[in-house]
Amino acid sequence: MEYFRTLKFNVPRRCNPADFFMKVLSIKYPKQADDEEKLTHLNNAYRFQIDKRIQVDNQLIKLEQPEDWAKGEAAYKATLAIQLGQLMNRSWILAQREPRISRAKILQTIIVAFFLVPTFWQLDQWYWNCAEAGTSTGPSSYNNNALC
Repeated sequence: MEYFRTLKFNVPRRCNPADFFMKVLSIKYPKQADDEEKLTHLNNAYRFQIDKRIQVDNQLIKLEQPEDWAKGEAAYKATLAIQLGQLMNRSWILAQREPRISRAKILQTIIVAFFLVPTFWQLDQWYWNCAEAGTSTGPSSYNNNALC
């Protein structure tokens, strides 16, 4: 009720505050000029109050810049071994919690491998055949007369 008193919406004596606020805050449709003024007044008052709170909070919270940040270094960076260990730990916990998801992931990996292995199976042999024939230096070269 304090908030509405600051907005000059004083509840009359012997009046239910909830009923009063419902009547004051209600909007008639189609909107009229006084409804637009009421909405603008409420919106501006709310923004003003929020802006004041933000200014007070900003004055209270003053954090110093960390030394490593000023140097351009990140002190919180974990090594690759720690990152991989954490990743494996999370994966293991997920596998224990949701065994069906783990089985689905394994099945998905097998299906993808089933399609990719035949694609790349003889790629190494093709590369060396092209290099021995002298038509190409490898798969990155393009030759119209040969498959290499």
